[in-house]
Amino acid sequence: MSRVSKWSTRLFAFAAAFCLIAGVWTWRVAPEGDEGIVLDSPTVTFAPTLAGLEFPVFAAVTNRSHRTLYVVGVDGQCNAHGCVRGTGAPLEVPAHTTRKFELRVETAGEGEFAGEVNLFTNNPAQPPLTVSVHGQVLPTATGSRSKKVPFVVSAE
Repeated sequence: MSRVSKWSTRLFAFAAAFCLIAGVWTWRVAPEGDEGIVLDSPTVTFAPTLAGLEFPVFAAVTNRSHRTLYVVGVDGQCNAHGCVRGTGAPLEVPAHTTRKFELRVETAGEGEFAGEVNLFTNNPAQPPLTVSVHGQVLPTATGSRSKKVPFVVSAE
């Protein structure tokens, strides 16, 4: 074997070992994947509902990292048509799994409801996840009956 082929063989072996070690380091030891927890859909839409009701809606979150992460906080929002708040924190999301996160919607005035909720994770490198909640709020049916008039029979 010539000197050149010995060195090229050693260089190839060293490069292969380096790539293998770097790959294992990235997969097991390095900080988690770039994505962490992601929303399966950034928008949740509820069916038309009456004003004055409170009900749950769910946002699906998926952990694309190699370790368990948590949704640790929620920042809700209110407007003229109601409020949307998070009630599912803290939520454990094991590696490579999907979980449903519960949000509570309280409807108020009639019209198109549009609100946002920010979800915060325990991954300090991850920005908040924003869930948009939409739906139609219908007026309540109070006072829709006409007044009853008593039936009087005349005795004359």
